[in-house]
Amino acid sequence: MEVGEKTAEKAKVIVICVDEDADIRSKANVNTPVIGEKAVKNAAVKLAIADPEDADTNAIFGAIKAYYEISEIYGKENCEIAIIAGDPRRGALANLRLE
Repeated sequence: MEVGEKTAEKAKVIVICVDEDADIRSKANVNTPVIGEKAVKNAAVKLAIADPEDADTNAIFGAIKAYYEISEIYGKENCEIAIIAGDPRRGALANLRLE
């Protein structure tokens, strides 16, 4: 038995990408939460088109990559991916508004 094998059989995993400053809403006009592989991919493309240099675009694609890697271990039926966003004013307010 490999390390984590027993846990992998029953685990439910969610990969969450946090857009603290809510660029996904302000730049790509995407409301959060965004849940599911297809919806997250679509949101990532919208943000990439709206602002190709935004760091959140890379973060979302990084989360998608992590989702694929984790899905190989736990199975897609046991994994989910989502994007949540905070507030453009950042800081504590952004963290309080994560949705």
